[in-house]
Amino acid sequence: MSPPAAIAAAPAASLTRRRSLRQAINPTAWLFILPAAVIYFVFHLLPFIQTIWLGFHKWDGASPERTWVGLANYAQALGDEIFWRALSHNLIFVVMNLVLPTGLGLILAVLIANVNRGRSTYRFLLFVPYVLSLAVVGIIFGRIYDPNIGIINQLLRLVGLADLARPWLGDPSWVLIAIILSGVWHGFPFAMMIYLAGLQGIDVTLYEAARLDGANGLQTFQHVTLPGLTNVTTLLISSAFIGGLTAFTLVWTMTGGGPFYASEVISTFIYKRAFEDVYVGYGAALSVALAALALLVTGMFIWLRERRD
Repeated sequence: MSPPAAIAAAPAASLTRRRSLRQAINPTAWLFILPAAVIYFVFHLLPFIQTIWLGFHKWDGASPERTWVGLANYAQALGDEIFWRALSHNLIFVVMNLVLPTGLGLILAVLIANVNRGRSTYRFLLFVPYVLSLAVVGIIFGRIYDPNIGIINQLLRLVGLADLARPWLGDPSWVLIAIILSGVWHGFPFAMMIYLAGLQGIDVTLYEAARLDGANGLQTFQHVTLPGLTNVTTLLISSAFIGGLTAFTLVWTMTGGGPFYASEVISTFIYKRAFEDVYVGYGAALSVALAALALLVTGMFIWLRERRD
């Protein structure tokens, strides 16, 4: 570009930047954003800030006096045996959420994608469990696992295996497994639908090239399908981590964390400490720690994804 042309282009570029800046701070646009921003601040950001503040205090939730204790609540958590037991249960939930719903969803997605007739019907029927709320799922499976009228024990007695019948939600050795399987039934449709969407984004010419190269079905799945679903799998892994760390509804509706803390998770432990034992400051500190852990995991997955891209 010649010097005169460059001189002429400079004011135009400056004018474009000023116009973009005016558009960015358009008062009318901010008026539309303001209601949502106020709602977010009042119902999300402000309570979170207050929770952080309460985490440094000893408070029963009712008295006007709050005693500053600094990091004592966090130190108490480090020495709380039930806290670590609950955290171990959350980690089990994370692993099971990674393996079972995700794996089952992938298998079903691949099978449905290769069905020529009735594909929409299969998707609809298999997606039904995810439409139900976790509270409803907890109530349903609470009846299924009932030691007296539950269908599992009834079937075991019917086929002559009455010795295997047990109070599934009352047995510390089985309660966590029973809850996890209930969560798998509710969660696999989400993974299935996400994988179905991911399969549609894979270039069909890659499958044609694999077929021409003589690849069998397993080799095609390994070298074409799985690499094409990497981003989708990363999303599901992140979702599984967050879901496992913040599990509450299913556990609360089915067992309340019992028996004898055998199914206690961090969220139910926080609820009991804050609202039943009225250690609000301690519960707030645990909530902040859980939120920080969830944010750390989310940030790690975002960083890994951007680094790979």
